[in-house]
Amino acid sequence: MTVNAENRSPALVIAPRLLLEALADPALVIDAQGVVRCTNERLARLRAEGAAPLPFSPEGDRLVVPPRIRAVLEGELDQIEIELPTGGSAAGRWSLLSTSCAVDGGPGALLRLVDLGTRAAREQQGRSVHTLEETLASTRRFLESFIDSLPLMIFVKNKEHRYIHVNKLFEEFYGAKREYLIGKNSHDILPKEQADVLVAQDDALLADGKVMDIPEQIVTTPGSGTRIIHMQKIPMPDPEGRSQYLLGVFEDITERKRLAEIERKEMILRETQRRLLEVIRELSTPILPIHPGIIVVPLVGQMDSSRSAQFTEKLLTGIQRHGAEVVIIDITGVAVVDSAVANHLVQATRAASLLGATCVLVGSSPEVATTLVTLGISFGNLITQRDLEAGFRYALGRKGAS
Repeated sequence: MTVNAENRSPALVIAPRLLLEALADPALVIDAQGVVRCTNERLARLRAEGAAPLPFSPEGDRLVVPPRIRAVLEGELDQIEIELPTGGSAAGRWSLLSTSCAVDGGPGALLRLVDLGTRAAREQQGRSVHTLEETLASTRRFLESFIDSLPLMIFVKNKEHRYIHVNKLFEEFYGAKREYLIGKNSHDILPKEQADVLVAQDDALLADGKVMDIPEQIVTTPGSGTRIIHMQKIPMPDPEGRSQYLLGVFEDITERKRLAEIERKEMILRETQRRLLEVIRELSTPILPIHPGIIVVPLVGQMDSSRSAQFTEKLLTGIQRHGAEVVIIDITGVAVVDSAVANHLVQATRAASLLGATCVLVGSSPEVATTLVTLGISFGNLITQRDLEAGFRYALGRKGAS
């Protein structure tokens, strides 16, 4: 590096001995004639070892000054650095750094020998340290960003139960920035009863070193109020295997629990409705044994495909269970008897006849009879009677006839 004469700084005024001994490099001071006015101990050791690459004159007190260093002595340059010729393959590489200075009121120069290999190593080490620091900082930023992006609340505590790291979701869940949370323990930020439970868990975890899974735990925070969380606590051992820290990972399951409770209640309601419908169906199609070999099946309400199938099934089951020879089907409670209902009744009585039972239809109102005639519906061989009493007398007479 050189500095133009127009921009030169005032010459360095020095106390040669103090300056030279303070330098880490071998150095000397010369006057305008190249006479060596002072050297430091580091240069003396190099000269004793024969490793000082300086062009000294035979008498040893005058330096053969190269022209470029002469420019510094004559005031043309403030500073210059030149690479010196090597003295052999093992001599190393050196440069001579010359800086203008005043010696006894006259021009002079401070000369420093710089080991290029050592300087390169120092610069590389400096770059490596800088690069390592950058890498570590970049890795830390990445890890913090990664942890902040996870859809879980995360914290790290030390064995004194103090938070040493929390992620963004934990901040939002608690309702405070990490700068406030770091360094605090559970008793500082939670109600005492809850904090006591957490501290007991932490102590147990650090003692046995095993992962702890807590399916449900109630916590209260300023940011979220009272919530239900599912938490895992994981021990973080040091190189000797001792648990020094613990990692906490948890999720807010309050909404999930609420929805699960709603679903549970809906399932109970659906099951209750199903059982109630079964009871209603049972009550709407009862099988009533009124005499040995005679049963009554009263129908109430509206008949549809589903109920018709159930009616047929119950009818056949009742015939087998009670050994019925005559079945009285009472339709007094059926509001409407149309072609669909009539067809269901005909099919049921045909099925009953296959089991050896005779069906008697009773309870048809004048309106129902008129409708059936208007529709042209024929019950075929199905026996009809005016009411239940008439049907019962017919059934008794048929059994007596048999």
